[in-house]
Amino acid sequence: MFNTINKILSICLLILVMSCAGSSSGERPGDYSYMANIGPVTDYDYEERTRLSLDKYQYQVERSENYGDRKYLETMWKIRSPLEDEAELGITQVKTRLVLNVTPRTRVIGPTRLFKVQFRGEVMVQFTGIEQWQQIKMTLMRKKYFKNWANELKTEYSSGMRRY
Repeated sequence: MFNTINKILSICLLILVMSCAGSSSGERPGDYSYMANIGPVTDYDYEERTRLSLDKYQYQVERSENYGDRKYLETMWKIRSPLEDEAELGITQVKTRLVLNVTPRTRVIGPTRLFKVQFRGEVMVQFTGIEQWQQIKMTLMRKKYFKNWANELKTEYSSGMRRY
């Protein structure tokens, strides 16, 4: 009887340890970048309004590719001063970039095709005394910076949609 209870407890302990070993640390990919789904947008409005937005925020395109119906845009990293909550963490320099993935939507308005845009803001930082760029969890102020930009783009895209 005692051996049976010991075996059952050993098996339960083993199951508990194995289930904990397979669990995640609680960190999500979104902790390191800001992601937002923007759209719908027409091809023309995507091209025109994205260019205007990048000019406004002073980002340059590093890579822009078209894969048939799909588009990919990646800006160059832009060095900037740390925001207040970043500076409190000992961050001395920040670099940010924007990545846009554009995919077709199934709905068509007349002759115009619609696309959905995935917005991803990325950040890398340098700490005091460390020259290597590192990826850290995005601070609340940096998330707000990217959220404002994504919302602005969404508004620009939707104002273009009103013509159709």
